[in-house]
Amino acid sequence: MEYGNEISSSYVSNGSGSVNYVMETGPDPEDLSLSKLSASLETLLVNQEYEVYNDAEIVAEGNVVVGVNRCILAARSPYFHKLFRQHHEDGRKPRFEMSEMVPYGRVGGEVLKVMLHYLYTGRIKASPREVSTCVDGACCHGACGPVVDYALEFIFASATFQIKELVLLVQVNPNHVFALNILPTTCFSTHMNMPLYEILMVYG
Repeated sequence: MEYGNEISSSYVSNGSGSVNYVMETGPDPEDLSLSKLSASLETLLVNQEYEVYNDAEIVAEGNVVVGVNRCILAARSPYFHKLFRQHHEDGRKPRFEMSEMVPYGRVGGEVLKVMLHYLYTGRIKASPREVSTCVDGACCHGACGPVVDYALEFIFASATFQIKELVLLVQVNPNHVFALNILPTTCFSTHMNMPLYEILMVYG
């Protein structure tokens, strides 16, 4: 008989029946460590006390300024790695305009924050409903303008910043990514596998 974690159940008989006892195992230590790491890195984004550690800023549409840590973004995205390597230091905190990084598309502040949350934590943050949900009661929700616009911003930013796994996740399960009750599924099923430039021609 083996003991320790290898024991998953024991067999007890009183002659008239048997009972199986299953030993419940606790959370996997590796999963706990990764969850703690994710939460710690999220602190850099959401806790103002940690803004002192930001070494760059990204400016989204609407003059939304978000402080970032270049080492994290460079490690997570080939695009940012190349962008930061090409930047010439002048003693000031670098500021990168989203309009220059994504010259042919629009990326608003809410999309930028969701993207950064994923790059820092590896987890999908629920998209803000106020900017990603159609509130038109007369809309048939076949291709809702607000939802499609937000989704396209998200897809465009994911592709531009070369976050391949996020693009794939959107294509496989858009409802999971956007966490919406109303999503133009007909639109997505038809166009999500198109090349990015074709999607933008259809909805841009």
